[in-house]
Amino acid sequence: MQGKDNKEISKLLIKIKDKEKEIRRLTEKLNEFGDNFIVSDLLSESELNRTKKFSSMKQAMGDAKNVYRLYLWNANLEKVSPKISNFKNLQELYLWNNKLATLPSEISNLQNLQKLFLSENKFKTLPEEILNLKKLEKLDLRANDFMFLTGEISRLSKLKILYLSNNRLTSMPEEIEDLIYLKELDLRGNPIPSEEKKRLKKLLNKVEIRF
Repeated sequence: MQGKDNKEISKLLIKIKDKEKEIRRLTEKLNEFGDNFIVSDLLSESELNRTKKFSSMKQAMGDAKNVYRLYLWNANLEKVSPKISNFKNLQELYLWNNKLATLPSEISNLQNLQKLFLSENKFKTLPEEILNLKKLEKLDLRANDFMFLTGEISRLSKLKILYLSNNRLTSMPEEIEDLIYLKELDLRGNPIPSEEKKRLKKLLNKVEIRF
């Protein structure tokens, strides 16, 4: 019996090692694209081999309907082009580590957007332009300059994950309770008083909150 168990364990270890090799291979291929690139969805190695890399935004516009993920991180951007609205099927937008303080109104046209990454920018208030993104499930606002969060956040009714760490927040609006699908709330690195922490734990007792 023990010999049989050992064989099963050996088979399992081989499968794990093969999976680790596959992940490393995919990661190496992905790294070939560099920091700033636009790609279609990446779900498997075969799809990765078909992924398109565009050398300019203009080139990407020519195939905008097939762009599902847009990477514009570490690009020293101070503004986002209104032409962002051309990417009608965009599901994920990565804009972290730029110099953004505002967003164009056209971003509200990205009605298929599910994930928006705005960390390490210069936002002081919640960009009003994103409040009509009805399918948004993940919003990353880490390391900006928020001193408060408006109750309008409740308009993002599908939101599941909200990252607000390393800002200057001292409280959360009552309307945060209206985000009925919220599962994760990251508030680490904010000067939140102990009483407010207690209130939030009680108010959002089904949410994983990190202080």
